[in-house]
Amino acid sequence: EDLRMLALADAGELKLEFQEINLADLCGQVVERYRPQADLKRIRLEIVNDDNLPKLRALKGDPIRIEQVLGNLLSNALRHTPEGGLVRLLIGSEAGAARVEVRDSGAGIPEESIGHIFDRFYRADRSRSRFEGGTGLGLAIARKLAEAHGGSLEASNHPEGGAVFTLRLPDNLGAGVR
Repeated sequence: EDLRMLALADAGELKLEFQEINLADLCGQVVERYRPQADLKRIRLEIVNDDNLPKLRALKGDPIRIEQVLGNLLSNALRHTPEGGLVRLLIGSEAGAARVEVRDSGAGIPEESIGHIFDRFYRADRSRSRFEGGTGLGLAIARKLAEAHGGSLEASNHPEGGAVFTLRLPDNLGAGVR
């Protein structure tokens, strides 16, 4: 199914069901779905809304596909955060786009992996098998879904440590959205 979805996205034939969504509410629902997993590892799972968020309360997107992107990012963050750590989801807006950052307090992404992290079947941790860590397609799919929305998905390391994944989605409802 993952390979089929990537093939459809590559061909520009992935069907998206665009509708008006409240990004803050959607993020909150995804965070709550992952809270039990975080609690098992005693990881603090926080959601922070930027002061600019009221300017971008709603946007057009496929809520199921955006949930899929956020779920992949949160799942990875929880997998790579040590017990007692922190995963923070920050929601805000910038220059005509909604921005969601998923930051963890893990070891971060090895520098040699940053340029490959979204490649199909790529694993930064070569010791992991697909039975322990999925198919190696999750981040490739997440990026394709972001791009299908006219947005982007980027990865970096935070200066204080840990990985940061930044999802940007266009404000396609226009200025003054409430």
